[in-house]
Amino acid sequence: MGDFIETSKFPAIIELNVGGYSYSTSLLTLTKNGSTMLGAMFSGKFDVQKDQNGKYFIDADGEMFSHILRYLRYSELPPYSLCEKVYKDACYFGINELVEELERTPPLVGRKMRERFRSRIKGYDQFVNELIKKITNINHLGTSTPISSLRILLFEAPNNHDYPDFDVNHDCFMTQTDAAGETLTLMSQVSLGPWSVNLDEDNLMKILIQDLEERRFVCNYKINGTCHYKCIIPRALRANHRGQKMLCCPKMFYTVQFHWTKM
Repeated sequence: MGDFIETSKFPAIIELNVGGYSYSTSLLTLTKNGSTMLGAMFSGKFDVQKDQNGKYFIDADGEMFSHILRYLRYSELPPYSLCEKVYKDACYFGINELVEELERTPPLVGRKMRERFRSRIKGYDQFVNELIKKITNINHLGTSTPISSLRILLFEAPNNHDYPDFDVNHDCFMTQTDAAGETLTLMSQVSLGPWSVNLDEDNLMKILIQDLEERRFVCNYKINGTCHYKCIIPRALRANHRGQKMLCCPKMFYTVQFHWTKM
């Protein structure tokens, strides 16, 4: 008798106000699983707050609650594009079966994989914060175009050339010819590396763009190429360096573009 759920104090049809959204559902649906927050709320053991119109009030994301109800009614999962949002509510309501099913969907699996990679990249969070700080400062200076750009430098591994004339501590740069034919030397504005996880620069850029998009930035990136630093090896010494004529810095330059009018 101790496990008996007394629901008689509630009507068979429940009118809900969930974060300002109105829903009608059955008491049976809400109490289908007594171990969830909803099951506990409408078990008869607690007083449930009502709004001014007499609807039972639930402080949660009203828009996403429709997907919670569809799962309780039909065991139906939300569209992939909403899985991460519904996941938060599934955890909030303690619907463990839905939590477990969502954790096996591509959006949640992808997020966990990105989080795993990020956690193993030393300095990644500081790198992202510095990037955002610099690009927003650039924008606040008053740009004449709706797009702002930032050059970044990524390198999975440090320079490890053993040739004595190769300066492993050089400042990475790129050269570019402007409209007047002048050669410009461009440096990175933000850099990250090296890291120990098996992840190349291009895949790290894709993770970075996803992270920025989750923060509601609209952005894209392009590959500029490797650093332009080179060290010529004299002909007489090339045999000692696998016949190479020169040693090049492998660190990668990228440009991230932020589209302010699309946000």
